[in-house]
Amino acid sequence: MKGQVALLSVALFVSGCFPALDTTPEQVEAEVSSALMLGATPEAIEAYLRSRGLEFSYDRVKNRYQAIISRPDSNFHAIIIHILLDAQKRYVKVEAEDSYTFL
Repeated sequence: MKGQVALLSVALFVSGCFPALDTTPEQVEAEVSSALMLGATPEAIEAYLRSRGLEFSYDRVKNRYQAIISRPDSNFHAIIIHILLDAQKRYVKVEAEDSYTFL
């Protein structure tokens, strides 16, 4: 049964029944990397995220900013963004990845 649900899910995604984003994690990483210089301050990072219209939070435990890009009409596909910082809370690198859900 689980295999049938997974197969149906893939078929629905491929057929376009679940809307996907028009960008990829690689494109997001490239944009953030070009917009933020290494060593950028938290203020610069937050200004960038606001300028892109992204809601974000800062994770004190993992010392990173996190944001999600998703379509307003679907929660099926999102891109999770992590902006990693050094010990002085300066920009080091960005990581982005796809996230899929059926709920």
